[in-house]
Amino acid sequence: MRSRLLPWTPAPYHGTETARPYFEGWYFKFVPNSKACPVAFIPGIFRGICKEQDIGFIQVLYGKNDESRFIRYPPDAFSCPKDAFRLRIGNSSFSLDEVHVDIEDNGFCARADLVCRDHKFLKTSLCSPSIMGPFSYLPGLQCSHGVLSLRHGVTGSLFIDGEAVDMDGATGYIEKDWGRAFPRNWVWLQGSGRSRAWGDADCMCAVASVCLGPLRFTGLIAVIAVGGAQYRFATYNGGRTAFLNAAENGVDIEVKKRGYRLALSARAAGRGRILAPTPTGMDRDVYETLNATMSVTLLKRGRPLYSGVMDYCGMERSNAEALIKGAAPAP
Repeated sequence: MRSRLLPWTPAPYHGTETARPYFEGWYFKFVPNSKACPVAFIPGIFRGICKEQDIGFIQVLYGKNDESRFIRYPPDAFSCPKDAFRLRIGNSSFSLDEVHVDIEDNGFCARADLVCRDHKFLKTSLCSPSIMGPFSYLPGLQCSHGVLSLRHGVTGSLFIDGEAVDMDGATGYIEKDWGRAFPRNWVWLQGSGRSRAWGDADCMCAVASVCLGPLRFTGLIAVIAVGGAQYRFATYNGGRTAFLNAAENGVDIEVKKRGYRLALSARAAGRGRILAPTPTGMDRDVYETLNATMSVTLLKRGRPLYSGVMDYCGMERSNAEALIKGAAPAP
């Protein structure tokens, strides 16, 4: 087994010393109430085929121009107990409830003391203990995904690149990935919104090429939470990508499952560069924004369950054009 199999608890560290090559990374996104400086902290570890390739890291994506930093650490600066999610890397620490960041690197400085509360967790069942559904029980996947908090409230302070940001009233989101490498092709969208007509809504959608032994297929995982209900669209529960369009400055996705249909259209002016894992290291350039505007429509047999626009959304795409061939034409 390449890593620990923890289908019901995706948050803790899954890695083992014998799992090589192997990566694990957590994604903490914060949007201040003032919308002044959205920020994502991405702490993680990469273990190569040889120990000399091992590195710890924290990536930072921030601001309205999606500036980014990749801070390297020696692998022994990374620690996370096996029985709980309490991650430490360098002078920074991360958990579901608190984030403390202390980074100084080549003139870049980031400090944060944040408390997360009132988490909206993913609903689970025996057949679907995580967003991966029954795939959560399979060992050795190329890449596994976990949604740790669809939304939570945030209080605290943030100082980043010379700017102090009041984080009281901010909104947070947490997810993670682990495995041998990222997929070859993928599209990822995430956002939260609030309207008078529908109340709070939170959405995440990912379409990616999946390698499962000799099998190769385009996989889907998506969830939208509206009014206390959660609607899941996934390859394992009959969901499928009905339409996918990679526009120059965004992406359009329509997914469906039986009588339900979820349409997403995201646009952004720019993107920032971050690094994704391959079997040889954190050496693949990908581009992500925290400043996308996304229109979201959820229908049940033609009847709207939600329709609105979400600001300061996350959007990431890599070789999205290759996925379009796997999308069925919309009826």
